[in-house]
Amino acid sequence: MAEMGSSSRDTLLQLFDEVIEWKKTSQSNGCFNWTPNHLSAVRRYVSKTRLKVTSDLTLLPSAELLRNSKDPKMVAYFTQELRTFFTVVPTLGQLFHKDTTLKKNELIAAFINFLLQLLHHKTDFVLAFEDRIRSLENELRFLVTVLGDKILVCDEHEQVRNLLTEIEAVADEAGILLHSFFFSIDPVFQLLDEALDNFLEHTHSLKFSITVLSVTPPVIANKTPKTTTVDSIFITDSLLYDLDHLLKYQQDNSQIIDVKGQIGTLHQELTLSLSLLKELKVPPHLETEELKEADIRVRDVAYEAEFLIGSFLLGDAPLWYFSIRIPRVIHKIKLIGTELQEIKNNGEANLGGVTKSFGAQLSLEAKRSPDFDDVAVGFDDNAAYILEQLVGGSEQLQITSIFGMPGIGKTTFAKKLFAHPLVYCRFDRCSWSVVSQTYHRRGLLTDILIGLSIELDQNRMLNMDEENLVEQIYKTLKGRRYLIVMDDIWDSNAWYDVGRCFPDDGNGSRILLTTRNRDVGPPGTIIHELPFLSDEQCWELLEKTVFGNKPCPMNLQGIAKEIAVNCCGLPLVVVVISGILSTMEKEENAWREVGQNVASYISLGGNNFTIQILEFSYENLPERLKPCFLYLGVFPEDKEISFRKLTRLWIAQGFIDKHDKKNSAEDLAEEYLMELIDRSLVIVSERRPYGGVKSCIVHDLLRELCLRKGEEENFLRLVVEDDYSIYERGQHVLSLGSLIAPFGQHVRSFHGKVPERRSTLSA
Repeated sequence: MAEMGSSSRDTLLQLFDEVIEWKKTSQSNGCFNWTPNHLSAVRRYVSKTRLKVTSDLTLLPSAELLRNSKDPKMVAYFTQELRTFFTVVPTLGQLFHKDTTLKKNELIAAFINFLLQLLHHKTDFVLAFEDRIRSLENELRFLVTVLGDKILVCDEHEQVRNLLTEIEAVADEAGILLHSFFFSIDPVFQLLDEALDNFLEHTHSLKFSITVLSVTPPVIANKTPKTTTVDSIFITDSLLYDLDHLLKYQQDNSQIIDVKGQIGTLHQELTLSLSLLKELKVPPHLETEELKEADIRVRDVAYEAEFLIGSFLLGDAPLWYFSIRIPRVIHKIKLIGTELQEIKNNGEANLGGVTKSFGAQLSLEAKRSPDFDDVAVGFDDNAAYILEQLVGGSEQLQITSIFGMPGIGKTTFAKKLFAHPLVYCRFDRCSWSVVSQTYHRRGLLTDILIGLSIELDQNRMLNMDEENLVEQIYKTLKGRRYLIVMDDIWDSNAWYDVGRCFPDDGNGSRILLTTRNRDVGPPGTIIHELPFLSDEQCWELLEKTVFGNKPCPMNLQGIAKEIAVNCCGLPLVVVVISGILSTMEKEENAWREVGQNVASYISLGGNNFTIQILEFSYENLPERLKPCFLYLGVFPEDKEISFRKLTRLWIAQGFIDKHDKKNSAEDLAEEYLMELIDRSLVIVSERRPYGGVKSCIVHDLLRELCLRKGEEENFLRLVVEDDYSIYERGQHVLSLGSLIAPFGQHVRSFHGKVPERRSTLSA
């Protein structure tokens, strides 16, 4: 058997293109059951495989004849010969564009996905068999799920190989059947009808074999790697979050009712194992081999559970299969939990102190991260006056406005005040809400009410109209001493929209505003303008942000102080420039180049100085981070961004390096985000208990930069219409770029809610 050379393949692919174009313009379309979409799907499949062809293959000779004549009979002969590609066998070589050989389950799945692409484009002839074609489609989707499941990943066991052989035979039967539907010359209706019945009957027999393997899976030698590229605590925590959301908000869904008990048990066992794993977490160099393996197994079983639940919710895994497989997963989790408990019992005396100190170390490391909010310079100088206004002074309701230009640190300053012990002890109720430039009254009222942490069902709050919200806030605050913070308020309309919610009971209640406009509060508002940082304060902030608790090296102090002075007293500029410096080599020449750039922007003068500095920080980003940074502009202004949501969107958009074989997409996405945080372009707004980032936020000016640069570079455009933000990509239209659709347990498609079932019929 000889391999088709590149010239033969190019000839064949070129012929596909010619026939597709001929079909689009031909008057003989009624003679065929296929469309250009069908032939394009075959072409893509052929182009991705390194084919093994026999010397008597007649496809290429017919291609040469067809090149000189586009007679419908010759086209029909050509499509008849396509039958060669409608079985799994021709794809058993390597992928044409890759060097790695696919496993058998992956090859079969690739072939079935090709068939599903054909079925996506229905013709009138196929629709005559609509019900059974839908059944055929469902069976093929189920087979792709089984092929990606854990039980078929290892094909070294005889039982697994036998099942793969059965699945391959059924896939081949489906391939020949679909070739007959779309590409055969004069297909016989009755024969196709019988062939469909036979196929569906064979799938029933195959399901018996799948059931046997699922109930009694073979014992496979453990080949778990000694290290994990994905943090098991993060993965399991992510899955638990999704399961919790599923149980809370989808419990009445008919699809969930039948498996609610199993999902609840899964949640319970995972929670127990995760709790034990967190207790046993130690620095990597102190981990025993036993603990390492248990750690990795927790991650793998979380992936397995996530894959099964996602497949079930999509409708690709039927209830009977899910009901067989998920108890096995729960059993695995219980075993791991038992092992973790034994590890804890056996090593408690030795590990107890270590784990406690390591937990403290994680917490300290989290605090050492150069978060914008954690590095405060000049706070004490300004705080005393405003603290006195908040906790002392008049007993009447008093409004204080923190005013200053963008980047001066208003929000950071207000957060420090909000969290101050004197403030915490003084007030009965406290609420923080963000207004922003494009606020909506109902949303602002809801945020204030939720921030008050009252015993009221959140769904009920979200369903209240504006007047009910005003009334509920007023009743909640009546007779209590309260502090309301309204961050980033742009004009007086926002205040007057909510002002009547706040009773004045003469008990020392306070309202704190942050704004870039002086006159947004009502008459009598105490206005406190935040001053620029002094040169000494800029230097102190830069040194703390870049070096933490360590001093700046002597050889860098001169240029570093010059850079600090050139930041013109704006904390945001200092922090962003510090983010650039912290990623550079600690060499004077490199730092001097940064200083010269900052100085050049100052010499230009004008109001655009800050934006020019921020743009300089963008230009200094590695290429891989630029799309990730610009994408932050699609999120609403001043709103916290979920870490989980952001990284998944980055992965879905294709921003994460797919050529990195050492790290998972999730790991890389987290790494990218941490780099942006380290460069002070993203602010951590909330951390997880074990130190990871839970949510983040982007400064207004940086978001404006994302939108402006994004539109300049034809990367994105944000259109606000009817209170909804619409994200539009420019010419960067993304697609999988591969015939083989992603499948398997490392595809993160489950987001805690029932996805819409993929359409099985289309015109």
